[in-house]
Amino acid sequence: MHCDGWTDFSKGAHTIYNDETSKQLAIDLLDNYDITNILPKSPHKRSDLGVLGSSNKSKKKVLIELGYLTSPIDAKNIVTNKNKIATLLVNGLTKNINNA
Repeated sequence: MHCDGWTDFSKGAHTIYNDETSKQLAIDLLDNYDITNILPKSPHKRSDLGVLGSSNKSKKKVLIELGYLTSPIDAKNIVTNKNKIATLLVNGLTKNINNA
């Protein structure tokens, strides 16, 4: 999990995955996420992020960007909804596990 920051006050959440086995997890995690807007490019595939390293190919790996802390709206929504964020992510994980 991560929060973005950018100087142009971008806003919105997204997920990044590194291989096709992780794509559905990326989709499920933000399926009901309503804390911030979901960026139109979510989820998107990237293989150049160390955090999504490929050393263990049997595990699904996803980077969840919860929103932009440099956006006043996103920052407020993230800080005031920590418990709801946790619940939504657990729901997404549960959905993914149950459909596996």
